[in-house]
Amino acid sequence: MRTQYTIKIIDDTHGGGIGFMLADGYDGGEFDRPYTIFEPRLLAHDILEHVPGPEHIGPVDDELQALGTVLRTRPEVSDSLKYDVYSVCLDDYDGEMFTDCPEVSILDEVVRDEIRRAAYLGVRMYQEEQGEWVPTYYTLYRAVLRHMYYGYVRACAHYADVAVCDMFHRITEQAKMWSANWLDEGYVGYTFSVTLDWNETECYIGTQPNEWDIDDYDE
Repeated sequence: MRTQYTIKIIDDTHGGGIGFMLADGYDGGEFDRPYTIFEPRLLAHDILEHVPGPEHIGPVDDELQALGTVLRTRPEVSDSLKYDVYSVCLDDYDGEMFTDCPEVSILDEVVRDEIRRAAYLGVRMYQEEQGEWVPTYYTLYRAVLRHMYYGYVRACAHYADVAVCDMFHRITEQAKMWSANWLDEGYVGYTFSVTLDWNETECYIGTQPNEWDIDDYDE
């Protein structure tokens, strides 16, 4: 099984430099600025942990669900999830975390406790900073928990038969090379395709290994 993505190299004058952008990803929405990826790890995050696809990246509810997916794709970073929960709470200007999503349960006690701990600590940090200007702790906690639970359960089904943890690290390794070679003003305006070969747990440019082709694109 193979999946493909198209990545643009853009100069984000708002975000602070040259970075990657998923061609079908969040284009800035109401803020009229692109969602630029500067870190290789975040490129892997957007490709794998936003399970509905790059076109859904942006809303707070999808980001919380992606944080739940982290427990499936890279459980070793669970201790830092509280800071991500805190950051997402800060970004929720329109109450998107209170949108409906399926109520699910998690049988794995370790995963369930990790998600609860991240939600609890992240919301506490946010509430302590914002004080009385935010909804009650329990209201926030339940909203965060619901989306993270759903994100994890959906990821387990989506990645049931593949080595997704290994693929995450493989994308990150390759993206470090792409960053070193192409995040330069001479390549702004170029695009390249990335193939994930799930049978071999490989990530490479083009449709076959060792192609390494990039092309101009029309903005």
